[in-house]
Amino acid sequence: MLAVLIAGPARAADDTVRLAYDAYIGPFYVVSAEADLELSGDRYKVVTRAKSQGMASWFFEWRSEAWTVGGRVAGTLRPRRHEVDGQWRGKLRKVRLDYPDINGIGDGGTVKFDVSPPPDGTERDPVPPPLTKGTIDPLSATLTVLLRMAEGGRCDGAFRVFDGRRRYDMSVSPGEQSVLPRLHSSVFAGAARRCNFQLKRIAGFWKKRTDFRRPVTEPTLWVASPMAKVPPVPVRFTADTGFGELRIHLVRVQRGEKVIAVEGFAAR
Repeated sequence: MLAVLIAGPARAADDTVRLAYDAYIGPFYVVSAEADLELSGDRYKVVTRAKSQGMASWFFEWRSEAWTVGGRVAGTLRPRRHEVDGQWRGKLRKVRLDYPDINGIGDGGTVKFDVSPPPDGTERDPVPPPLTKGTIDPLSATLTVLLRMAEGGRCDGAFRVFDGRRRYDMSVSPGEQSVLPRLHSSVFAGAARRCNFQLKRIAGFWKKRTDFRRPVTEPTLWVASPMAKVPPVPVRFTADTGFGELRIHLVRVQRGEKVIAVEGFAAR
């Protein structure tokens, strides 16, 4: 879920917006994340980095770097390649997705994918290749929503998503305008647009779930412009999990030489 929301659009390749986020479950600081985006003509590239922090790193070490490259055709984002390199409890994990190619841009056909370690059928089943047809990666799906908002539209849409291990449908609907209060853990306070998410599991999820593997429910994203000449980006996210309430806050935003950050961020 964290990877789905940490990219925000910039106007051009030489005007990149860089974002950083902190995630909490209950009172505990658990994850830090960063995102960079390059938009150049009809091409885009999103890079995200995240790792466990605080109390969470005592129990497990997790890190992930993901990137997507693709193009924009008639206003629609089409990924060309998506990769994830990560580590979970000392074990390396990799995902490679290649999309059917027409002039260097995916055409919405069946996705070629390579996952390491592959699902063994015990904890989860592999996603059948036919179910990947017409899918996009999570970063491209979220970026589509944000670009629509930046262009004066609404946060809405329906997406067939495949991340290499899981296949699900994601729908986004607009919520009300809210005024977010000032918090010491966030750089943003003020009016923000609420976006509601619904996720439908299709394939590739855990077969057995305990209370600690309940699906995330009621995910809500708030989107706003945190700085002059910065388009709408995610500024806050909440969801209910088996561990407690998940909260993700924007802690740093940079456009060119201008930077705003929460107190103490530079000392990390």
